Amino acid sequence: MKQTFIAAAAFLAICAVHTSCKKKNNTAPMVIDSVIYPDFFVMKQGNYWIYQQYEVTDTSSVALNVFDSCYYGNDTIIRGNTYHTWYAPGQPNAGNNAYAIQLIRDSLGYVVNAGGTVIFAYADFTDTFTKKTLLPDASHPDTILYTTQMGFQNAIVTVPAGTFTTSAFREIFHMPAGYTTFGATRDQDYFYAVNIGLIKSTAGFYNNLPQVYEWHLVQYHL
Repeated sequence: MKQTFIAAAAFLAICAVHTSCKKKNNTAPMVIDSVIYPDFFVMKQGNYWIYQQYEVTDTSSVALNVFDSCYYGNDTIIRGNTYHTWYAPGQPNAGNNAYAIQLIRDSLGYVVNAGGTVIFAYADFTDTFTKKTLLPDASHPDTILYTTQMGFQNAIVTVPAGTFTTSAFREIFHMPAGYTTFGATRDQDYFYAVNIGLIKSTAGFYNNLPQVYEWHLVQYHL
């Protein structure tokens, strides 16, 4: 299946403003209470992450001789908002350093891309962020319902770089009749850890094969 890599970062803040009045013409100073959310993306130039690709089935996980990296480039301003250029691991079998490039920013507890699409949420594990129908193309000859949501809150994930507590952004493909041999749904999951970044992600899968391809973190510098 042709797969879409969506990745992204959670460095999220929201402010609550409280004001009070004692007497006419005697207004107390404004007090701002800042709530700093955990940073799942660590959006900073100079940080980088290195991944190795794995072929994974229900019974095996085989390391492939394919590596990719992730880092942040220059910031850019779009409609008054600052976006970070994110070079994320690319598609399976695309070779080393086949980047998926996105512009992303944090937005009050959510990470969004330049189109406003949510690609991560710190605390929202109930909402469906995207729901759309993928029309037939060269990668799939029938329509597929595609949804996104958060999942696997506080999941423990072990990769070559270590063991991490993570939460995942999920892309779920609801397969049409005739394509359910390996389940009614197939998914691509992106696991992030606080103050570390992307730990493991699904690089992609094929409709007629059971295995999926994953990126596993092997090294990082913050």
